[in-house]
This record gives sequence, C-alpha cells and structure tokens, in this order.
Amino acid sequence: MKIRTLSSAPEVRDDRRLVFYAAVFDTPATVTENGETFSEVIRPGAFRRTLADPAVDVIADLEHDPAKTFARRSTGLLLQEDPRGLFASAYLPPSALNDQILADVRSGRINGASFQFTDAPGGRRRTAAAGPGGLPTDDVTDVTLIDVTLSAGHQVYKATTVSVRTAGPDLENLFLRLRLAKARRT
Repeated sequence: MKIRTLSSAPEVRDDRRLVFYAAVFDTPATVTENGETFSEVIRPGAFRRTLADPAVDVIADLEHDPAKTFARRSTGLLLQEDPRGLFASAYLPPSALNDQILADVRSGRINGASFQFTDAPGGRRRTAAAGPGGLPTDDVTDVTLIDVTLSAGHQVYKATTVSVRTAGPDLENLFLRLRLAKARRT
C-alpha cells in the first residue's frame, strides 16, 4: 500500500464544500520506499479504472485515518480525473469533526492532500531516464484507489490546492461536474 501526501495553497471562503486535488498529473515527486529513493510521476488515466467501478467506495479522511472519515464516494464524495489530476469534492454537514476540518483548512493548518493506493498489475513502469536529481523514475499509470485524505503532514507532491468553496461560478461549475460524473457511473 502506498501513501502520497501533497502540499496545497488553501483558499479561505465561507461555505461547507471542500474541494481539493488529491493527485496532480505529470508532476515528479521524490519518494523513499523500502529504503529506495526514486522519482514518481502519476500519469493521466491512473485512476480511471477505479473511478469507473461504482462498487469501489473510496473514503475521504484525515491523515489516512478511517476513524476520521468525513465523506464516502457512496454518499456524495465526488472523485474525478480532469486534465490537472484527481479532483475531490465533498459537502461537510455540521459535526464536530467537519467543523474542525473546515476551520483547519481556512486557517492553513490543513495544508495538503494525499491519496492511498495499491499498484494495479502493470500499472507502474520504471523508466531508464533519470528523474530530478538523477533518480530513476516510476511512471504510475494504473492504481487501485483506497482513500483521499487531508493532511497537515509531510508533503511529497507540491502542486495541489485545498479550499472551502462558496456559491458562485466555481460552485455552479462544480455541481455541473458532479452531475456529469454521476451520469458517467450509471
């Protein structure tokens, strides 16, 4: 099981809809795993198989802790690939956990996003070309997604955003994307 944490630049807005990128495509990250350091690049399409399967109930949580789950795909967590990466959105109804999450995102304490996955067979390829710093590079093209998470911890990828959205053009676009994503799953 692999866990990747991403940094973010949170936007402070008033509402209860959380939006973030759990992965950003074509952005090298330096990863150390099992004593080996390498560059890892998530490629477009890496989440396509998981997202096409409505039986895969990905959760959204804090720091990969299932006890701190704040959304599930089966109950409204929107997950979709777009040209930038793996986009996630969830409405957080009032509760102690959700109120704290929203406050922490607004304050910048939660400043990253992450995803947990396992490699699908044939979904990872080591390239001969050296990545940043002369490291070998793994192209990740197919994964089984386990969770998307918010994090105040270690940042591996540096190109995501985490924000709380308000009504307006951005929210209207988000709802359109949600309806399209649901239509594709049926």
